[in-house]
Amino acid sequence: MWDPFIRAVRESVPHVKNVFDFFHVVSTFNKVIDKVRNSEFTNATKEDQEVFKGSKYLLLKNKPSLKPDEKSHLKKLLGINKNIFTMMLLKESLKRIWKYQKRGWADNAIETWCALAHQVGHPEVERFI
Repeated sequence: MWDPFIRAVRESVPHVKNVFDFFHVVSTFNKVIDKVRNSEFTNATKEDQEVFKGSKYLLLKNKPSLKPDEKSHLKKLLGINKNIFTMMLLKESLKRIWKYQKRGWADNAIETWCALAHQVGHPEVERFI
C-alpha cells in the first residue's frame, strides 16, 4: 500500500523524511475495514448477512457520531463477528497512537498494535501492517 510511495521518496529525495499523518493512516485503515467487512459478509450465514447490510458507514463513523439506532445495529454486528469486532478495536487503538507525546511510547504502541493486527490473519490487514 505505502511501499511504492516510500520507495519513490527515498530514491528521489533521500534527505526527506516520510511522515504518516493521522488522517491518511486512519482513512487507509477504514478501506481495510471495508475489505474485511466484504469478505466476512461473503462467509456469513444468510441470517448474519442481514445484519451486515447497511453496516459499511457504521464501521467508518466515529463512535460519538452514531445515532441510537446505529449504535444498536453496530452492537449487533460486533456481537456476531469476531473479526469485525477486532477491526473496530484496532481502529480505535490506531487512533490513540497519535496522542502519545513521547516517541518511545508511540513506537511501543505501534509494535503492540501490529502484533494484535497480525492475529486477524486477513491479507488486507497484513498488507496494511
